[in-house]
Amino acid sequence: MRLLFWLTGLPFVLVLSSILLASGIHELNRQRAFRDSGETVQGTAVTFATSCSSERRRRPVTYAFTTRDGRELRGSDTVDARTRCRLHEGGPVDVQYLVSDPAINQIREDGEDGVYVFCIVAGAFIVVFMLAVAAVDFLPNRADRAGREQAVSPT
Repeated sequence: MRLLFWLTGLPFVLVLSSILLASGIHELNRQRAFRDSGETVQGTAVTFATSCSSERRRRPVTYAFTTRDGRELRGSDTVDARTRCRLHEGGPVDVQYLVSDPAINQIREDGEDGVYVFCIVAGAFIVVFMLAVAAVDFLPNRADRAGREQAVSPT
């Protein structure tokens, strides 16, 4: 039964935590790209769920913006309730886009990097913890080793 858990459970947890780790790294790199080679312009909120409840779920916001070189684009991003509460349809919204590819854009939110750092730390912790538990579980314990050594040693 224990072996079955390690053969099915461990790979499942490792895959999920690896996805958490990889997605955190990917998003943090994406945010760095917006900081390093992006522009921030004021766009217009077009449509979004207007609920400002204490609900923490992220919801989509559609927006329109004009790049510095005059291209008019639309985008969509999921934002938290705190950001949504500050918006109203037809009102201003800060939009970041990559100068090299304005189709890659997002609504600028403060504190977003912290979420991705948390994902990286949590994913790394789970991977290391599960590997350590697996290693300890499969290493023979001291009592077993002592018993084997006594059985092997001539008396």
